[in-house]
Amino acid sequence: MSELARLGLLDPRLKKADPNAIPTKKYYYANMYDGPAIQPTPRNKVLGPLADAGKYAIPEILSSIPTLLDEMSYGEMPYTGTGFTTTLDPRVADFADFMPSKAALTGVGVVGSTIGKKAFKPLTKADAIKEVTKKGYDPRIAQGFNKVTGAGGEPRLEDLIKLDEVNAIISPYKNVPKDKTFLTLQDLEGRPFITSMSDRTRADGFINEIKGVKLKHPVAMLGGQGHMYLKDGQVWASELEVIKKHQALADKLFKETGKKPVLLPNRMGSSGSDFSQNTGEVMLAYGDANMTNAVKKELDAELKKIIPEWKGISNPNSWLQYGSSNKKIRNEVLFTLDQYRNKGGLSVPEARVAITEPAQLNAADSGLMYVGEIDPTKKIITDSGHAVYSGGLAGNPVGLLNEDRRVYEILQKQAGIQKPPAKNSNTKLYTEEANPYMYEYLNMNPRDPSAAANRSLQMMPYGGLLTEDLLRKIYK
Repeated sequence: MSELARLGLLDPRLKKADPNAIPTKKYYYANMYDGPAIQPTPRNKVLGPLADAGKYAIPEILSSIPTLLDEMSYGEMPYTGTGFTTTLDPRVADFADFMPSKAALTGVGVVGSTIGKKAFKPLTKADAIKEVTKKGYDPRIAQGFNKVTGAGGEPRLEDLIKLDEVNAIISPYKNVPKDKTFLTLQDLEGRPFITSMSDRTRADGFINEIKGVKLKHPVAMLGGQGHMYLKDGQVWASELEVIKKHQALADKLFKETGKKPVLLPNRMGSSGSDFSQNTGEVMLAYGDANMTNAVKKELDAELKKIIPEWKGISNPNSWLQYGSSNKKIRNEVLFTLDQYRNKGGLSVPEARVAITEPAQLNAADSGLMYVGEIDPTKKIITDSGHAVYSGGLAGNPVGLLNEDRRVYEILQKQAGIQKPPAKNSNTKLYTEEANPYMYEYLNMNPRDPSAAANRSLQMMPYGGLLTEDLLRKIYK
């Protein structure tokens, strides 16, 4: 049974017709779709990229050029009036001052050009990082992908300048409430809590268009922190062994306090979604819709080397083959798909942007956002309906925090925020030179933990009690 059928997201009539089906364009999502998706204004495929490249490559003194190109890419004319009353837009004259000596406009900027007598430099990665940060992206989302180590290294310049072009269009789930309850940690005073790492993937509907290309096979987004809103009675999904640890901790806290624990997922880094099947799904769907048949044939031959039973990028069953594979194979598939980013495919960074919940595109690592309630009186769910995570935790969503809180603010014991060692103790044990690891944990800023501190929370639930004393420290 497909993950959508398990989650009850498919129309009941479809379950009878094909219970193993992956969503395709012909499917009728009457119980999911909630009105027409917001559509982008059509844009000229030549002028649009030129305008975007110009925003980075052309000096501020000639900033009117990309602005004019941008307007023209949406159908506006560079003149007003008709016949003898025609008046040329004065910005067109700026082109006379813009005379590239080598006419080398590329995807990363204008190379070796001059303006009058003054030469200017091509776009640098530092400039691009500043620009995408202003636009609300975490630059790390543009990191490349290695089939062995996964995401890493510096953000790729070619992807930094394309983040704004992704523009994923969603057909929203009908059963997910648009209006959610907002609350603060203070509203949860006295409650036990459990926190667990979560990627940033969205859980609000089907992605049916990326970069202006309509997908033949819409991609169902399952989250992420928002997963708790998808299935009644299930607040979380993960590997079964991990869910067992959550259940054991929930049982312990429930017995100690008599109160059901709240679930406060903490946010992974911007590339944490690479483990999700959704990353590869959107790359497969986009490639199927945008690549030429010749390129698809070439790509299928490469993917067949990784998955011998590969049925082809245009076969929806390939999604099941990819999603049910282990991490090593999925990483090899992602790496291969990323190599076709300039042959009509989608890059891994572009896929990350498409599947990331918009509110989390530039949100802080280790941040708290969604709030659920775990029901330890119920048994573990052994068939969660998620493509990658088989185990489920019983419970329901509560709402979202309307404040910026980080996980180590509530895990102050784990963060080492405690009284300093007594004067007569061996304080040398806690110096940076003698024990840098312990020093870091004893002196870390709970709102700005190191990457190592965040990694230490992976695949393991932590819990505690939101006491009055703890909340006073947080809100002091």
